[in-house]
Amino acid sequence: MKKLTTLLLLSVWTLSAHTQILKKTYYDIWEKNVHEVYYANSAGYGNGSYKKYDERGALIETGAYSNGKKTGEWVKYVTYTGKRTVSLKETYKDDKLNGSAIYYADGDRVMSKGSYLEDEKHGTWQYENPNETYGLSDEDAKGAKYLKFSKHYDKGKEIHPDGEEKIYYSPSGQVCSVSNYIGGNKQGEWKYYFPNGDLSGTELYDGGKLVMAKYFHPNKQLKLYKDWRNGYTYEGYDENGNPDQETLRQQKIITAKAEFEKKNFNEAAELFTAASAKDDAKTMQNLAKGKAFSEEKKYQSSIKFIAYENSRVTNPIIQEMYNEIYPLFITEFDAKMNKLAQELDAEAMDTELKEMISYLKKEDADRYPPMITKAKASLQEQIDIEKTAMGLYGAYLKDNVVQKKTILVDDKGQPIMKDDYPKGEHLYLKSKIILDKYRMSFLTENDWGKRKVLGNKLIEAIGILNKIPESEWKSLNKSLKKVDDPEQIKAILKI
Repeated sequence: MKKLTTLLLLSVWTLSAHTQILKKTYYDIWEKNVHEVYYANSAGYGNGSYKKYDERGALIETGAYSNGKKTGEWVKYVTYTGKRTVSLKETYKDDKLNGSAIYYADGDRVMSKGSYLEDEKHGTWQYENPNETYGLSDEDAKGAKYLKFSKHYDKGKEIHPDGEEKIYYSPSGQVCSVSNYIGGNKQGEWKYYFPNGDLSGTELYDGGKLVMAKYFHPNKQLKLYKDWRNGYTYEGYDENGNPDQETLRQQKIITAKAEFEKKNFNEAAELFTAASAKDDAKTMQNLAKGKAFSEEKKYQSSIKFIAYENSRVTNPIIQEMYNEIYPLFITEFDAKMNKLAQELDAEAMDTELKEMISYLKKEDADRYPPMITKAKASLQEQIDIEKTAMGLYGAYLKDNVVQKKTILVDDKGQPIMKDDYPKGEHLYLKSKIILDKYRMSFLTENDWGKRKVLGNKLIEAIGILNKIPESEWKSLNKSLKKVDDPEQIKAILKI
């Protein structure tokens, strides 16, 4: 019997662990904008396929869980290019990276690929990264858009096997550099080449230490020669001993581009200015402003500078900045527009949209006109409710208070007027306490949703009071005579 009980419990546990329940999460409280769709077991852990969508409904991630842990192939997508393209593919086992992985750039180009072992890079990885051909003309840099190379890892640690390592220009396939390692240290002669195959420099290493270096201009003239073994240095002078001004200018540009790559835009602007590269300096200044506003979390100001340069200059770093800031800008702009929508300030919404429309992607720009239309309709509804409520309130006062002459006169001989209550004094005065409370709440409420509810409540209350039959007036006056508590008054009047 005990064995049978154990088997039954084990069966129940196994069934519970493998039960698949479809789950969904949403970006909005109305549950219209789907965020995630996945399967979970009865314990709440992911157990089956998983899909994730962005706020526009585009699929951005797929994968699978096994009892709460990532398993198998996971794929992420990007949609900012206007179409959905693969960003990466990774393989998981027990919630850790284990197996092949591929990372893409520009929608379809493989930027890197290799394998993981227990969340660490392991084995040989292949890379193809953008190349900056500093100081070279378009013709000289032809075929050198990317650099292709391999790296080797042992459980996350980069290692260098003994022998040659080569880096290539892509798509030309021309050798970019040839390096050598022995025992993990740089050793012997290293060579560097321009995209056309001409030698751009040589370095000599001894036990990992640089002991000699020569670098050349694209015209094959020597730019720098330094030998640390004997202290000899030749630094960019011509045969007459005059500084090579073009070399110095190009060095400034090289340094400026290096600062640009590190996103030090102010420093890059100064160097480009010193090198008389005015257009590049202006670009750096705009990027610096965009970066500064971004750091201050002023994303609407930031996107103006970044978007302008991104539309004018084709560069992966500017594109990266744009891709980083645009979602933050949209989040900030959404918050502003939603706040104005809650305040039913359609005019301000329209002004904001006109100011920022040129910086919005089409799919985002199309979302806001319906919001403005809805805000205008809600505002008109509020105006209509207020007009109806105040009109009914005024009519109720007029219908329930009548001025009558008395036998008394004032010092000028005019009859003194006295308030008379057709339905009874207590019925009128006590009901007015409730109506006044609703009216003040309605007029002072700034939240438009709550204001609508309060306005309708005032209208409803007046409607109930107007329908009280004459046969009940006398008894209600008697019941209300000594009652001052608003809740008791509402209970007696059934409002």
